[in-house]
Amino acid sequence: MLDIVSFEKNERFDGILLSHVLEHISFPDVFIRKLQSLLQPDGFLYVEVPDIQRINVPFGYFTFEHVNYFSITSLKNYLSRQGFDCMAEGQSQNPAEGTNFPAIVFGVFRWAPRIAKKPLVHDYSAAMDSLCNYLDSLKRLQVCLKSKIDDQVCDGKRIALFGGGLHTSQLLSLLRPSAFEKIRIIFDNDSKKDGSVL
Repeated sequence: MLDIVSFEKNERFDGILLSHVLEHISFPDVFIRKLQSLLQPDGFLYVEVPDIQRINVPFGYFTFEHVNYFSITSLKNYLSRQGFDCMAEGQSQNPAEGTNFPAIVFGVFRWAPRIAKKPLVHDYSAAMDSLCNYLDSLKRLQVCLKSKIDDQVCDGKRIALFGGGLHTSQLLSLLRPSAFEKIRIIFDNDSKKDGSVL
């Protein structure tokens, strides 16, 4: 069993793993500097983030929770500017997660501030192609879902929703206005939402 404990103020680590963290950090430069203070000289950083060039999750990829988006190229560019040298890199789609989990890019980076920074590599076109393909497929999916929801849900008498988060709001955006009158209650485990009005 792994215990989560506080560490000594001056303790340094040989490695730090960030699995689906960096895309959520509002001030990544400050965050990375803090990580550098926790690493041994030549310590390594493992970073895994959703891949902006292989968007495979129809809903939930672009959310208020994700404030940074990376390709393997932009991840390497960013961390190089922070003093990290890429030792290994890759892309993956965990088959056990199915299509509900985003394709990822990952890298192992060694903190090496003494090494000269590498020139930035440009992959703008590939990222834009990926975004355009995503938007096209999302529009097709929305048309299909809207039709199914209109046929099956909007003709119902009373509707209760389970979950009042991001995915629910995305689905609600597909409903015609008259369907909102049929929604009687939204169940959610976030007590801060108690008493809220849709």
